[in-house]
Amino acid sequence: MSAIAIAVLALTGCPNGNDPGAGPGPGQGPGQVAPAVLITVTITGIPSRYHDSWGSLSLQHPETGSFVDWAYVSRVEGSSASFAFIAIPGAYGLHLQLGYSDYFIASRNITVGADTIPLSAFTPLEEVSITVTDIPNRYIGGVEGNMRLKHPGTLNQMSGTWSRISSSSATFTMRALPGTYDVHLRFSYRGSLLRVYSAPLANIAVGGNTIPFTAFEIFEPVTITITGIPGRYAGGEGSIGLHTPGFTDWLVHDWGPIEGSSATFTVFAMPGTYDVSLYFEFETDDDWDSVLLYSVSRRNITAGANTIPFSDFSRVPQMTITVTGIPDRYIGNGNWVDADIRLAPPSTENWLAFGWASSRGSSVTMTLWSNVEWMFNTPGTYDIHLRFRWSGGESHYLVSSRNITAGNTTIPFGDFTPLERGGRANARAEPLESPERAMPGRSRARAR
Repeated sequence: MSAIAIAVLALTGCPNGNDPGAGPGPGQGPGQVAPAVLITVTITGIPSRYHDSWGSLSLQHPETGSFVDWAYVSRVEGSSASFAFIAIPGAYGLHLQLGYSDYFIASRNITVGADTIPLSAFTPLEEVSITVTDIPNRYIGGVEGNMRLKHPGTLNQMSGTWSRISSSSATFTMRALPGTYDVHLRFSYRGSLLRVYSAPLANIAVGGNTIPFTAFEIFEPVTITITGIPGRYAGGEGSIGLHTPGFTDWLVHDWGPIEGSSATFTVFAMPGTYDVSLYFEFETDDDWDSVLLYSVSRRNITAGANTIPFSDFSRVPQMTITVTGIPDRYIGNGNWVDADIRLAPPSTENWLAFGWASSRGSSVTMTLWSNVEWMFNTPGTYDIHLRFRWSGGESHYLVSSRNITAGNTTIPFGDFTPLERGGRANARAEPLESPERAMPGRSRARAR
């Protein structure tokens, strides 16, 4: 995920006529009725071969397989590792990575506070390879293939991987539980999606598997047209996301330009009921891209074409942190300087939220996002890590156990303590980069 700038657009009123604070409450996604809370999951019984390795743990919706939250530790120190999440207590699928090994639990009840799970409760994922033969010439040369294993009749994904298509056969290698899957295959050329296919009910065994291209059927897309888009968003970009009702997961999404009062997005999804999110990304003055998020709950999406008026959407509440009193050395003044923040439970580096902005003045406001790139709306006490970056250098700071409230929290720069990174205490390695070499297109939303 690349570093990008997010600025907050100050609205005098919500474009759809609703109150700007309408929609999901703090800590809630679209249509949720329970607040998201801090949850810690500790994995015990980790063998010594994984000590000093990195680890990650994701919470997945047990029916759709989509990611609800994700946590990472840079180093497993000893036989246990703890991962922190902001999520709604309940049953989740768990996908654990230790180094380059994968483990899986199909469903586990995760409660408020601390949860402990032994590694022995997980099933190791096996390495499988799937070779597709007799690929048509139109998909050979410069084309990339993306294969995904889906539980039959659903878009619940077990695993997936990419491979370049350079001949009439291509092999995709990934880790998965052996079993029967619908195998989805996507072809893309220079970033543009060409076609999606599905080979239903394929038996996937450990080791090598072969599927002829003739076993695949075309998987038709769904279109969603948003009408009545306010003129202030024209000339920018927009994104549609489909989510499991009540969860801030991402099942599918699509990007497209906003060229007028309507925009059409194409997604590959099963007909059904979804929460729908809508991003707008645009330029403000000379700053980098700004992003606003809207949502509508429990919308029936049918096969083929769908239309949703913009007036049905409500703004998702935003939490922001403003750092004031920034020293001149961290202000761009025509050169690019990024400021970013990360939130973690006190005395940990289990990142729960993040935010970015361009540092162009003595104060900077950063919108908070969760690890699954939904608005972060969980007030509480966190360690706040602040970083300034420029060409060839960066500086790190920390303020410990700071209370973050709904809306905006202001923190003076003087409250932060310098942190050492790489043996140097906030060293300035090079002068700030010139405007001619400034980094283009550092969009948070497009980077996703």
